[in-house]
Amino acid sequence: MSDERIEDCDQARYHAQLAEQLGITLEELEEWMVDEEELLDDAGHITGHAVHFLKSIPLDLRARVRGMAGEYTAHTGVVPLDEV
Repeated sequence: MSDERIEDCDQARYHAQLAEQLGITLEELEEWMVDEEELLDDAGHITGHAVHFLKSIPLDLRARVRGMAGEYTAHTGVVPLDEV
């Protein structure tokens, strides 16, 4: 398998884990997510992720997203890399 295909597979599993933590489907995540960033503590350790959604995300979907930390951002826990 090429490096690019491995990266695509890893990214798909990573997104699936994010979606699971947020309580939405992978398809919903991929349709409405703008980007994602790691949240770090003062020592530089990953403490979770901030997932940013499009401003046009439907209200009913936004209401189902776990960890909403603002109108268009949700926080997750750490995604274990050994499970991705």
